[in-house]
Amino acid sequence: MAASDFRTNTAVRSVLARHWIDLQRIKFGCFRGTVRFSGSLAFLGTRANVALDTSKVELLEREIKRLQEVSRVYFDLKNWKKEPGREWRCLIQPTSSSNTILDERERDSEVLVAKTTPTVSISSSVDQK
Repeated sequence: MAASDFRTNTAVRSVLARHWIDLQRIKFGCFRGTVRFSGSLAFLGTRANVALDTSKVELLEREIKRLQEVSRVYFDLKNWKKEPGREWRCLIQPTSSSNTILDERERDSEVLVAKTTPTVSISSSVDQK
């Protein structure tokens, strides 16, 4: 892998980060000016519940193609598809993995609190005094 490929990978990562794209869900690599993407395209953080639309995907594609050392870009995404000469089409909207993990933790903590919190009748202890 040439040094220019490492610079291109860094530039692509910057574009994805600038658009808040979840880098754990999308994989990419560059070799001699060709960038290949695979995985799913989804937002990260507080934007995770916001659905991607075609204009955002097209903007992302244009920015990556505009990078100096990029000559070709190939996408093999699970949730978006583009036929040659056509517009982007959403196949499925991904769910946020971070929100799923958070929901499971919240559910577990509620169960834990429910199991460990003793129920004490305050009125009966006040009446006895």
